[in-house]
Amino acid sequence: MTYSDDAAPLQARSSGALTGKVRVPGDKSISHRALILGALAVGRTEISGLLEGEDVLNTAKSMRALGATGVRLISAIPAPVAGW
Repeated sequence: MTYSDDAAPLQARSSGALTGKVRVPGDKSISHRALILGALAVGRTEISGLLEGEDVLNTAKSMRALGATGVRLISAIPAPVAGW
């Protein structure tokens, strides 16, 4: 890819809210990201298959300390996370 002075500018348009379900295999990185993105989201996020290693538990504690409510970690039960 090369730079060109003739490149057309890109324009973004507003769209509706995203909804749906995503199923991915659980791993540590995804567990951290799921907690963080759930805390940043507006409304309720349910996370299942979350790995509960010490560092993931600390991430959950950090999200609670930053204001996320309802962060609950129980194996095999979806963990709801309410964002700001």
